[in-house]
Amino acid sequence: MDYAASYLTQRNRIYYLQVRAPAKPPIRVSLKTDSASTARILVGKLLGAVALFRAGNLCAKDLKVMARSVVEEYEQEHRAIHYQALKSRPASISEQLSGGEDPRSIKAVLSVMENWQFLNPLSTLDLSSAKADVAEWLEEKGFTVDDETLQELAILRNKLWKKRADANQLLMDNRLSEYDQAVEYFRDEGASDAISFVDLYDQFLHSKVNDPVKPLKPKQQQEYERFMAYIRHIHPDFTSTAIDCIERKQIRSVVQDYLRLPRLNTSPYKQMSWPELVAYVDEVDIPESDRQSQGSADNLRKFLQGVFAYAVTEDHLKDSPARGLKLNLDLESNRGYYRQHEALLMGQGFLSMDHTERKWVGLLALYHGCRAGEITQLRKQDIRLDAASERYYMVISDSAGSTKTKNSNRSVPIHKQLLEYGFIDYVKGCADGLLFPNCHGQKMTSWLYGLQRQVGVERYDEQGLKRDFHSFRHTVVTMLRRTGGINESAIQQIVGHKVTSLGQTDVYTHGFEVRDLVTVVDRLEYTTESYEK
Repeated sequence: MDYAASYLTQRNRIYYLQVRAPAKPPIRVSLKTDSASTARILVGKLLGAVALFRAGNLCAKDLKVMARSVVEEYEQEHRAIHYQALKSRPASISEQLSGGEDPRSIKAVLSVMENWQFLNPLSTLDLSSAKADVAEWLEEKGFTVDDETLQELAILRNKLWKKRADANQLLMDNRLSEYDQAVEYFRDEGASDAISFVDLYDQFLHSKVNDPVKPLKPKQQQEYERFMAYIRHIHPDFTSTAIDCIERKQIRSVVQDYLRLPRLNTSPYKQMSWPELVAYVDEVDIPESDRQSQGSADNLRKFLQGVFAYAVTEDHLKDSPARGLKLNLDLESNRGYYRQHEALLMGQGFLSMDHTERKWVGLLALYHGCRAGEITQLRKQDIRLDAASERYYMVISDSAGSTKTKNSNRSVPIHKQLLEYGFIDYVKGCADGLLFPNCHGQKMTSWLYGLQRQVGVERYDEQGLKRDFHSFRHTVVTMLRRTGGINESAIQQIVGHKVTSLGQTDVYTHGFEVRDLVTVVDRLEYTTESYEK
């Protein structure tokens, strides 16, 4: 069943999200697109929120805010056009790459196309509008080109959008082999002569199925196909990457991210398509009892090792990047943390952001180690002034939405650095209700990765551990413990962990007051003097 299509309606060629819930009037939000495939993708990203709304756990106002935010995020994500595709299409542009000494020539333009952003990626444009679209971007970057070149780029802009829209439709229709061929267009053709991972898999599967001695059993083949479906939807770049460019840490990430998925043979997950499942996982905290087992994740590891071992046997690779790969498959410990200088860079990145909500969400995580959901459900009334310490603090409680455990309900002083940056002024300027209505849950990880690239922080550390939004919790705990002289129970209360003493719950401790935690929070500093070498 196409769940996304059931929440779509069209008016004057434009698609809308339309949701009805028992005893509630229907809500309708414009998706700002006349493309059916794009509309299905956008609604697919909202299926988790729709489920919460229909169950009565999300109000209509918040669903509308989330829908508009998803449309905005989709616009931003799909503005990036890979500049390598421009190097060979059309030919007249390619010929200009080798000529022209003007630093503002087409060669200079193409050299920065990795972050090419267009103002309206949701639909194709007439040529004059496309030219204006491209010209505005070029002007922002300080580039000038002649009218002929501008027209070529405008035509190419529409062609590339159409190819990507067609590829998205293939993926939505589960026509995976055709999808793999479609995205080949966007690969960096000059990067490597090696085959892509998806091509390697096709060869590997063919050899296994047709093995004259020990052919692959149907059950095993089904498991392989499930693994590939997961990789295609959760790590699409992995499938199209040349195999000699795949690093060990990428393989670690593929396996470790698998643990965050639910078991696909149980309800309600088995009724969901992959796009619906991805949307649901983004919006809902999957109970640990529903998640994939470590045994299944280990089977994925063995599958990847087998595919890369086949590549070595067939002389596609000299050595396997998965050879001898051992993983810590504990969900909490497979995340990395930000080292001192990396945390400082992330903080500077947050301060430079134009998106005010994301700026404060990021800084609250960086200096307090709060979970993403704890921050995004904060309301104006949750920021209060403590009379004893005269310090503002935030109340994290299930009354604002939900918390992971009863230990997550807590009061945490606002770090002195955020007070200096003007956080309280931001709060006072907000209307009653949510402080960050346009930020929600794990969706924030996508723009966080963009910030990492911008400030020069690798997504994976030297051990191949991923740094995501949750990694700020690891960072805060690690830095406070290294500071020394801080009560461990105080650290646990700040981040919302179970307060223990020598591994046993201290039943006589009833928690710290805000004034007791002020000095602990303020001990956390990210400064150039404390860089790790």
